[in-house]
Amino acid sequence: MHNAFVPLLVRLTNIIFCAAALAMGAYIWHGSHQLNREPAYTTGTIISTGTDTSSYICKQQASSYMAIIVDTVAVLYLFYITKDEYFAPPIGIRATHAKIRLLFLDLLFIVFSAANLSLAFSTLTDQQWACYDTPSAGNNNNLQAALSTCIPDAGLCRQQKSLCAILLVSTIAWLGTFTVSVLRVIEKITA
Repeated sequence: MHNAFVPLLVRLTNIIFCAAALAMGAYIWHGSHQLNREPAYTTGTIISTGTDTSSYICKQQASSYMAIIVDTVAVLYLFYITKDEYFAPPIGIRATHAKIRLLFLDLLFIVFSAANLSLAFSTLTDQQWACYDTPSAGNNNNLQAALSTCIPDAGLCRQQKSLCAILLVSTIAWLGTFTVSVLRVIEKITA
């Protein structure tokens, strides 16, 4: 609690994983966009007997948009708050409510990070996106639902799994940052 490098290490971990989530979200968005431009989609090539892909579009998922938007703001905020923690007056000199406001901003980013993680896992299991499993024998309902928008793409699916892992670590890092910050504020207030 008294080591000044512990919050810095946690903030830097946060910055790294938020930047990685931002990059992966952009990469997934671009990959999904490129998948829609594939000749199999645009020319209506038949991918299996009786299946015409001319109307199939691999829709962009909310998790890639949210990763791009939230993590762009989060990286900027993390740089600001890291600078604030090390160059601003300590909590005993400046107003306590100013530091508590910054703690509530951390809490807001935890909520958005958890929501983004939920959306990423939802996208990973969505039957109408690129990661759906092949339906069991005799079950054509799942196949028809899945083929209604997107054909499977292993590369895009691996990227989505990576985004889920990065967002999980990022959410844990946000929780660690928040915990350290709250404990330090409580220690300063009660001292």
